[in-house]
Amino acid sequence: MGAWLAGRGFRPDLVVCSTALRAARTWNLARAAFTPAPATELTDEIYEAGDRALLEVVRRTPQEVQTLMLVGHNPGLADLTERLAGSGDSEARRALSVKFPTAAIAVLDVPFDAWEAVAPGSARLDRFVTPKILGLDVD
Repeated sequence: MGAWLAGRGFRPDLVVCSTALRAARTWNLARAAFTPAPATELTDEIYEAGDRALLEVVRRTPQEVQTLMLVGHNPGLADLTERLAGSGDSEARRALSVKFPTAAIAVLDVPFDAWEAVAPGSARLDRFVTPKILGLDVD
């Protein structure tokens, strides 16, 4: 999944990752596709966080960060993605509504002047890919 991100130019400036072992392992595998590796912040705050708490994490992102990546858990990440995505690719939105499996990637375009202005419905779901869509086996 990291190779998919890097191959399409989706390079995060900052990755905020749960300290949970599975999330950290997932990010460590994905970040191998980036040289140099993006700045990473490990935090307990994302573990079992709901969409509202995750939105607060997003809103506290430093202004110099242009591309943020969250690596965490469901149902919080799926709920946050659905809550933020007010528009976007219809196929991606349909796939997202079915399931947000392990290692799935949702790419959201968020027009904003400041991270603290990110609000429900303000983003456009650009892409939603899963390991299955890419023909990968993860577990």
